[in-house]
Amino acid sequence: MPRSFLENQRIKEMRFEKIVETALFLFSYNGYDNVTIDMITEKAEVSHGLFYHYFSSKIDVLEELNKRCYKLFVKKFEDAIPEYGATIDYLKELNKVFIQTMQSSPINNFYVNLFLSLILKEINDTGELKYKSKKVYSNIRKIEDVYRLEHPEITKKEFKNKAINYLLYLHGISSNIIKFPNLYINRIDENEIFNKFFN
Repeated sequence: MPRSFLENQRIKEMRFEKIVETALFLFSYNGYDNVTIDMITEKAEVSHGLFYHYFSSKIDVLEELNKRCYKLFVKKFEDAIPEYGATIDYLKELNKVFIQTMQSSPINNFYVNLFLSLILKEINDTGELKYKSKKVYSNIRKIEDVYRLEHPEITKKEFKNKAINYLLYLHGISSNIIKFPNLYINRIDENEIFNKFFN
């Protein structure tokens, strides 16, 4: 008996998810540049033809993952701007969302890990600290100005270094949660992490 339309749709969705999640894991473990379509199809146990049925390139898979990052936590960053504005409390809220998302589920932590990896890669490659969301990036630039007014001893370069060290530290925690999940249950103090860099 042939499969129903709904059964076919469910199978298509499952295959799509398998490719996306496999790419997420591989990008997180190996870095985006080090992953090939061959690696994705082999690990996902799908053919190249099936991969190209859903995606035209590796960049397309990354775009799908970026959309999911947006829904999962970047939108929360944007939504917090009206409430907190250009204040240090906004950075605290970002930190809180990152930590809560990391701890909410293993798959969500992979999204945080990938997101942080891409930001750090961009900083490494271009020397620029940027965020995918223009709203978030613009607000953080305003916060930098406010923070430096309150801390005149901090230069622009020092603030940038604080931000980079914070991102590296968060990425390290995220990576360790992937490797040693049981060691991190209820052990991350978001205030302690934040104050380590922006006290």
